Amino acid sequence: MRISVPILLLLLATTAYAQSPTPVLTGTAAYGDWHADAPGIRRRITPNDLPAPYASRSASNTPSVIAPAAGAVPRPPPGFTATRFADGFNTPRLMRTAPNGDIFLAETGAGRIRILRAPDGAPRAERNEVFATGLELPFGIAFSPPGPSTT
Repeated sequence: MRISVPILLLLLATTAYAQSPTPVLTGTAAYGDWHADAPGIRRRITPNDLPAPYASRSASNTPSVIAPAAGAVPRPPPGFTATRFADGFNTPRLMRTAPNGDIFLAETGAGRIRILRAPDGAPRAERNEVFATGLELPFGIAFSPPGPSTT
C-alpha cells in the first residue's frame, strides 16, 4: 500500500495532536470561563452537552470595560511575550495590517478608523492618528491592491 507524502504528514500531525499531554475536556467539564483558560486547554462540546432550547432566559447583559486587576498580565505560550502596544480606544472592533505594516483599527463607537505606526519590533505604537472620521459604525477594512504596489 502506497501513502502519499501529504497524507502521511497529515496522519503524523493528527497522531501528534491526539497524543497531546493536555486532555480534552468534555461534557460539563468543558464548560468554563476565563478563570480556567490557559494556552493549550482544549474543550469538546457536542450538541448533546448543550441545554435544551429555551431552558433558560436569554442573556441581556451588556459588556462594560473595567480596569485590570492588580498584577494581571496575559499568559502567552512558552517562548512568547505579550506587551501593551496601544490603548485608549473607543469600542475597537476590527484591526487589519496594511501591506506596508501600518495597523488600521476600526473604532466602531467613535465612528472612526485609526492608523498605528511603529518601527519593526517596537514595543509600542510610535504614531497613533485618526485616519478617517464621521463614519457610521465602521467595521470592515480592506486594502486595494491587497499587496505591495508593483509600479
